[in-house]
Amino acid sequence: MLRGSVVLTVVVALLASCGGSKPPPQPPPVADEGAAAKPSAPAPAPVDTGKDCAKATARCGGGACDVTVTNDCDQPVRCAFELSATCETQTGTVSVNGGDRGLVGPHSTSDLAAQTSCPSGAPRQTEVTKLTCK
Repeated sequence: MLRGSVVLTVVVALLASCGGSKPPPQPPPVADEGAAAKPSAPAPAPVDTGKDCAKATARCGGGACDVTVTNDCDQPVRCAFELSATCETQTGTVSVNGGDRGLVGPHSTSDLAAQTSCPSGAPRQTEVTKLTCK
C-alpha cells in the first residue's frame, strides 16, 4: 500500500507542477510606429505649362507645392505658378493662395517652390491652380 500511495503522490505532484500554472501572457504585437508616423511623400503630378517644349510636374501637400520645370526649348522660359490651399478652421474652411516664378534656361531643369500659411488649423488640400511659361 505504501508503494501505491508514493506513486499517487508523485503523479499528483507532477500534474500540479505541469498543468497547474498558465504560461505568462504575451504582449500584443507592436506595429511599426515609425512607418505609421511618416506621411508618404506626395506623388508628382503633371502640370500644363502652356508651352509644348516645356514640361512640368508638381508635388503638393501640407500647404506647399514644389514645381519642377524641364525646358527643352532653345530659348529660356519664364514660368510662374499659383497655388491654393484649403485650410480647416473652427468655423469651416478658408482658401489661401501663394506662388513663385523663375527663369528656366534652355535645355535645363529648374525648381519653383511656394508655401502658404493657414490662419488657423491645418491645410486640408493644396494644389497648383495655374502655371504659365512664356
